[in-house]
Amino acid sequence: MGAAGDTLLVKNLSGMWLLQQTLREWAEADGSSAAPIEMLTDLLAAAADSHYRGRFDPADPSLQAPDGLTARIAAACTATGSAPPTSRGDFVRAIVDSLAAAYADTLRVAADLSRRRLERIRIVGGGARNDLLCALTAERSGLPVIAGPVEASVRGVLLQVAVAAGDLTDAASARGIVVDDGDGPARFHPAAAVATATPTIGDPS
Repeated sequence: MGAAGDTLLVKNLSGMWLLQQTLREWAEADGSSAAPIEMLTDLLAAAADSHYRGRFDPADPSLQAPDGLTARIAAACTATGSAPPTSRGDFVRAIVDSLAAAYADTLRVAADLSRRRLERIRIVGGGARNDLLCALTAERSGLPVIAGPVEASVRGVLLQVAVAAGDLTDAASARGIVVDDGDGPARFHPAAAVATATPTIGDPS
C-alpha cells in the first residue's frame, strides 16, 4: 500500500466480499438465487439509519469462508465486547463500518512507515458506488475521500495490454494518461460525511 525507504508495504484488506456473501446468504434464505439490486439499496438505507456501532476485524480468518457468514460476523462482534447485530441493517452497518475502520487504520500505518502526510483517499471499483462506505471511511480516517472510477480494474488491464503491445512505452506513461470521468469523482469529507451520504446501488464486489 505504501513505501518506506526501500521497503515496500503490501497490505491485503477485505473488500466488499463480506457484504456480497451476506447478501447472497439472505437472498437464499428468502428463496432467491441471487440478491436483487433492490435488496442492496434497501439495506444500505437501513444501515445508514442504524444505531448499531459494533465492529469486527474484517481480516479475521474465521470470516473467510462464505457459508454461515452472518453467524460468524455476529460472533466476531461479540468477541470485541459489542452486542451482536440483530437486524439486517445492523449487519450491513457492522460490515461497512468495520471495513472503513480497517482502511483508516491501515492508512495510518502506511503514513507512519512512509513518513508521509496523507491528504486524501481514493476508493475505486465497486466500493466507489457505496456512498456509506466512502462516507464512513472519511469519518474514520479524518481525510476526504474521492470515489471512482468504478471501472478502475478494466482500465488497468487495458493500459497493461497497451504497454505490452508497444502502444505505450511503460507504466509511467500509462499512469500519465488523462481520462475523462464525466462529472468527476464524488467527494466525501470527514465533517458530517455520514449524515449527507445518500445510499447508492451497485455491484458490492
